[in-house]
Amino acid sequence: MGRAALTQQHAVYQKIIARDYSNLKVLPRLIKTVAVAGQGVAREGAKVFKNGQHVGYVTSGTRVPFLGVVRASGGWPQPPPTGATCAPSGLAYLNSDILNGDKLAIRNPR
Repeated sequence: MGRAALTQQHAVYQKIIARDYSNLKVLPRLIKTVAVAGQGVAREGAKVFKNGQHVGYVTSGTRVPFLGVVRASGGWPQPPPTGATCAPSGLAYLNSDILNGDKLAIRNPR
């Protein structure tokens, strides 16, 4: 991949941030953070769905220290149970048109 391709991807990324999805062929998927509702941890390879449609894969999942600041900024969808100090989180390779706050379903492989 050369400089021209990277420059083009960066330009498309800037459009995606501005919610202009007119050129997703150049940058169809991005690595994004995902907050997991409940106590389960997303596993590598798990499929991610939005409204029943497959939109990506989990690349990693773990439990991270929970800070009230994250919740206030729109991070985790719900606070961890009383007394919990960690909340599940992860990274996923998702379609570029997935927005922060979109409700997604993760299906861990069994």
